[in-house]
Amino acid sequence: ELVTINNATTGTITLTHTAVAISGTTAQFADALDGSINYTGDVTVTGSYTAAQLASINTGTTGSLTLDDPTVNLSGTSSNIAAAFTASENGTAVTTHTGTITITNNDYTVSELKTINDGSTGTISFNTNDTALSGSSSDLATALANNNNYAGTVTVTNADYTVANLKVINDGTTGEIILNNANVALSGTSSDLADVFAGNITTHTAAITVTNSNHTLAHLKAINNGSTGTITLADYSVALSGTSEDVAAALDGTF
Repeated sequence: ELVTINNATTGTITLTHTAVAISGTTAQFADALDGSINYTGDVTVTGSYTAAQLASINTGTTGSLTLDDPTVNLSGTSSNIAAAFTASENGTAVTTHTGTITITNNDYTVSELKTINDGSTGTISFNTNDTALSGSSSDLATALANNNNYAGTVTVTNADYTVANLKVINDGTTGEIILNNANVALSGTSSDLADVFAGNITTHTAAITVTNSNHTLAHLKAINNGSTGTITLADYSVALSGTSEDVAAALDGTF
């Protein structure tokens, strides 16, 4: 009935009972809610769907959006996919999506990627994978989680980034990581710290605290290569073994 009404008018549709739960295909919902309508009910989507259809449905209601099949693979613009997964104004969420996602545009943003990652556990691929991104370490870490081919430059703008944030960012890009402030103290396991400095990242200059007592020569070498700061070890008695060149590189810093 809503489909017929919406297709017959370009005017505002006012419902007396706005919260009636409805169920149907995405095509039906896209037509039913594609207009100026005050619907607030819960929606259950049956069958297949596209990113554009989910975006239209999600913006047409403030109720919950339930996907009968969350495994459907999605392809579309970052704005449409983000709109599909955006929680309503009253905080009502969309069923967590689990299918793969392909982002087709080249002007995606950190905010959009963050919303997409919050709404899906599926692998994210970029048709254009080198768009530069800039933002806080926590937002960037969320934005780049679960992607499999991002290669753009990432700029970390905040001065309170953590080892956990930088590790996810480094795992999420093969591009350069720029730290606007390289003088932030870091603390974490030698393995995580080594991962942080494994990529092409701005040379770190602040103190580093290694929290575990089983650091390896390879870990210390990577940390020393990535930072000029003083390194504090949890256990200075750990035995190290390797080539003279690697030992020199591992112990080249200030301890």
